[in-house]
Amino acid sequence: MELKYYFFLTMRESFEYKPENAKTYRALEIEGTTFEMSFTETKRMAGSLSGKTVLDFGSGAGRSARFLKEIGAERVIGAEHNATMTDQAKAEKVDGIEYCLIDKQFPLSDASVDFAFASQVFMEMKSPEDMQRSMSEISRVLKSDSEFILIVTNPEAYGHDFKSYQYPDDPQNLKSGDLVHCIIKGEKPFSITDYYWTEDDYKTALEASGFVIEEMTYPLPKSGEWLDETKVAPDIVIKARKK
Repeated sequence: MELKYYFFLTMRESFEYKPENAKTYRALEIEGTTFEMSFTETKRMAGSLSGKTVLDFGSGAGRSARFLKEIGAERVIGAEHNATMTDQAKAEKVDGIEYCLIDKQFPLSDASVDFAFASQVFMEMKSPEDMQRSMSEISRVLKSDSEFILIVTNPEAYGHDFKSYQYPDDPQNLKSGDLVHCIIKGEKPFSITDYYWTEDDYKTALEASGFVIEEMTYPLPKSGEWLDETKVAPDIVIKARKK
């Protein structure tokens, strides 16, 4: 009998991506976008993914799943809660990539994946408890001593304008759990609502979920034409390992 597990993914409850929003996300590639530095750092941290089954948690329109396949993963399982985004991801068929839509259950067994990745997911969660529950579920499906790399928003990035998106909120007096906004640039720009979390918030949730943090970096561009990317890292890249 196939085991099913309740999955406690509680992201933004009031925001649903419209088809045109999902298409904007799909058009945002990695090279030459604000995402480039963090994905380059992820590639360095991850090393070889050859022969590995990889969980892409919050796979969105499929960019991160394709990235994981390109850097060597044998099988990528993209898990996403938003059907509109998953539809966009499935539109580009790539051998070795599959997508599952998360509702109330997460269809993966204990210790069934070799590596986990999450890009720009946890700032969508409205409480530390939601963050910890989701990280605990990732820990459950990971094999012992496996790595989990996550890209999260740098708290210092608020109030800055980047090439691919902008954080218009004044960073002064922001505290954990405050609502913040992100304007996604592109042919049809749109705004989304996230939550403000600090480095310590992410660390605490990871450690409470059975992870040991091994590395935490703030990648900046080495060359190219950028906006505030040269002044402040848009993201933090965290490498953790399941105990």
